[in-house]
Amino acid sequence: MVFDVPVMVKSLSELNNIIRENPYAESGINITQLHLTFLKSIQKNKDVLILPKMIKQEDEFVIRNSVVYIRCFGKYHQSKLTNDFFEKKLKVEATTRNWKTILKLSELAQSI
Repeated sequence: MVFDVPVMVKSLSELNNIIRENPYAESGINITQLHLTFLKSIQKNKDVLILPKMIKQEDEFVIRNSVVYIRCFGKYHQSKLTNDFFEKKLKVEATTRNWKTILKLSELAQSI
């Protein structure tokens, strides 16, 4: 059996910039609330502009370039801000990681 698995590669510099730009990564915030969705590409279209109006819940998100910064006030698996949500609404491939994983990837990349 063969599977096509899409891959998104970020350089250490790109990853560190993404980490620095997280609007929710403030001191005192529980990192278990933070998640990051990488979008394969992002089109500047009306879907991106109306997306925040589609969500009627307390979870928050900000899209910067091809990255969605997410803050979930509950459990991620209970949020509507899932990988599938962004893929369907923006019509783009995406992959989501929790903030702890993002920080660990940066740490591992720096040690190479």
